[in-house]
Amino acid sequence: MMDYGEIIKTSRDYRGFLSKVLLGAPDDLKEDYLSPKDQLTLETAYLVLRKGLIVVKSRIRSEEKMRILDEMLVISYEAFLAGEEKKARYTLQEIMGIIWPSVRMRSKYEQEAKVRLGFNA
Repeated sequence: MMDYGEIIKTSRDYRGFLSKVLLGAPDDLKEDYLSPKDQLTLETAYLVLRKGLIVVKSRIRSEEKMRILDEMLVISYEAFLAGEEKKARYTLQEIMGIIWPSVRMRSKYEQEAKVRLGFNA
């Protein structure tokens, strides 16, 4: 069984993988370098994203914001499971904009994450 934690080692890796999930989820997450038994599922892709958040921590510098980003990943995953692809993808784009401000967009789901975590409640 593959250690999916090896997929993301740098913030550049994270951005690339986040983009892959944004464009490929929920059904097209195939990676050429993975064997058929190790191919990513929606669940494993989100586990990789959540575990990989650590590599962008230096860009965020706030534990609260890191928790918000993690919760936003949960929101996005749940949206894909519920068939709400637009919400799932927008949330991923919003995450990308928080980590890389040059691509920041209007916030829609960051507030939902804050409420779910009990921040600003």
